[in-house]
Amino acid sequence: MAVMALVGCAGAAESSTSEGESPAEQLGVSQEALSLGTTTASTIPSLTTSGPVIQIPCWMRDPASCVPDGTRLLIVGPSQFSTDMERLRQHKNATGMPAWVLSMDDIRKYDGRDDAERLKKVIARLHEQKGTWYVLLAGDASVVPVRRRRVLAAGQNESFNPSDLYYANLYHHVGSRAGTFDDWDTNGNGLFNEEFWEFNSGPYVLNPDDVDGYPDIAVGRVPAHDTQGFGRYVDKIIRYETGQTVTSPLTRAAFVADKNYPGATSLLGQLESRTFLANASVGHYEGNTFGPGLDPGWATADFSLLDGLTYTMPWIAYVGHGYSTGWGLYDIFTNNALYDAGHVRTLRNTNLPVVFAAACETGKFAENIMHEPPTGIAPGVYDAGGDLSMGGAWLFGSESLGGAIAYFGETVVLPNNWAVDLETAMLNAYGSGYRVLGDLWASGARSYWSAHQRDKDVFSNPRIYLGIMEMMGDPSLRLF
Repeated sequence: MAVMALVGCAGAAESSTSEGESPAEQLGVSQEALSLGTTTASTIPSLTTSGPVIQIPCWMRDPASCVPDGTRLLIVGPSQFSTDMERLRQHKNATGMPAWVLSMDDIRKYDGRDDAERLKKVIARLHEQKGTWYVLLAGDASVVPVRRRRVLAAGQNESFNPSDLYYANLYHHVGSRAGTFDDWDTNGNGLFNEEFWEFNSGPYVLNPDDVDGYPDIAVGRVPAHDTQGFGRYVDKIIRYETGQTVTSPLTRAAFVADKNYPGATSLLGQLESRTFLANASVGHYEGNTFGPGLDPGWATADFSLLDGLTYTMPWIAYVGHGYSTGWGLYDIFTNNALYDAGHVRTLRNTNLPVVFAAACETGKFAENIMHEPPTGIAPGVYDAGGDLSMGGAWLFGSESLGGAIAYFGETVVLPNNWAVDLETAMLNAYGSGYRVLGDLWASGARSYWSAHQRDKDVFSNPRIYLGIMEMMGDPSLRLF
């Protein structure tokens, strides 16, 4: 009988094997799989035997320990996206952005009440131990989990609304719990980042989960449901970052206003005057009107003009009405069709702009539901096939890889002025020299947090609003 001591797995334990049985057979894995551990010996505990040393690969024991020091970008998605996630990782590493991939199967090896908490704990660990700053959620809510915050309005039914801020707001930052991991459930009732709609109190005063909403890292989601959609977006990232698209620095921008949304041109005017764009070349376009109905200095935003902007502008800002699959703009010169996801799918532009939409629900990627789903149950598909959301259509709807390189949109119905506050802060970050998309978002979101952290409004408080405005796209994207 051979005696084998297990070291580094479950303490020091002894086990006996049958005569002739290899250590690999004793573990129930292939010898080939065990041999992979020799390439990462510094991070893998060993099995000490009377003969050779056998090492357990980190991906079997503790996948997060495989992540190299200095990894800036973590890509997380379902195993069926593995080919494209690996393709993206290789591109990022080759272009100076250290990246690593973990599948949701890897995440499920860890402790947590559900997949969302397991993922957040892994993100926090990698942020602390490896220096990870950007997280790309590769997939919609049916393949990469979303945390839902509870909203309860007086005299109305409660709802549970998706919020990817959960993954960016890793810690408490105020009070006695400052510096500790924040699971968004301080009161322990299984409901997260609870919000009560109470007049003149709202989310600042009534905050039973003690969530502050401060973003510790930059998190973006690509809400693709299948490999075709995610693969298209990876193609766009590679083309954008290797100069295969017609891309220019942000020295110009297009502002698009919805005539039917009161104050739209005024809000965009504030955006322009408060940022470096006041000294840049800005086009002003107004939809749903023409001729004498136009505000002074604004041109008609017909569909052909809007399509043309995608060929020339690095940044497109829209303020107006919206819904989950479109903007509230009609083509007044043709058949009154809406500028919606179906239209965006037809775009063939080679320039890829960042699109920021202060418009209700155009960043929606999962349903706002009337009950909390059972723990461990993945939501159904929201965004797939021909029924793409507006944000999804801009990212990966075009077969010819047109559309946008990133899309910012809101997930619920609310006024648009807070979006302009956030966009202003993001553009000022660009003006200060930031050139990575997630850095623009994080800097802008932190500025927003500082300005609004004591807000009592039911939407504007950072723990609420920064989870409503969704960043769709690659947070590690290098802008020009």
